Amino acid sequence: MIRWTAVMFAVLLAGCSSVLTLPAQQRDATGQLVIGESGGSLTGAYSGTETGGNICALLNTFTFSGRGAATFLRRSTESGSMTWNTGFSCNLRGSATITSIRNPANSVTVFLRGSVQPCDPRHPVSYTVSGGTGRFAHASGSGSVQFACPNNAGGGNYTDQWSGTLTF
Repeated sequence: MIRWTAVMFAVLLAGCSSVLTLPAQQRDATGQLVIGESGGSLTGAYSGTETGGNICALLNTFTFSGRGAATFLRRSTESGSMTWNTGFSCNLRGSATITSIRNPANSVTVFLRGSVQPCDPRHPVSYTVSGGTGRFAHASGSGSVQFACPNNAGGGNYTDQWSGTLTF
């Protein structure tokens, strides 16, 4: 009986001493924890300063720079510019970059395209992802950016809302 009790005790002790093993955490090249994101719906909101957003004139440039947050990039900064490039039509083209504040090596660059003043709330500006860095090095996607600016030609504060997709 003592042998049987000793064997059962040893089996129970071996079973109770096993350690739960968790998979090792994966990190990207910048040291950021990889949480299995590969993209999806992109939303974001930023605010900052702008110049030239209400002037539709050939070769006039609208510039903007702000802080906010976006899906996948979390707290981040944005900066960009668009230039009216054709006659009297207000067609504009440009680019913007959104950069993670916590991991500045992670950024997304987009091509911007619009047909009226970017601050006109009736007409969002279209974006197409043109590149990225860090975990977004192979990013793609598209959507729109809706700017809201004060109605003055000299510039001022702005806010914007991003909506679309981002795959990486």
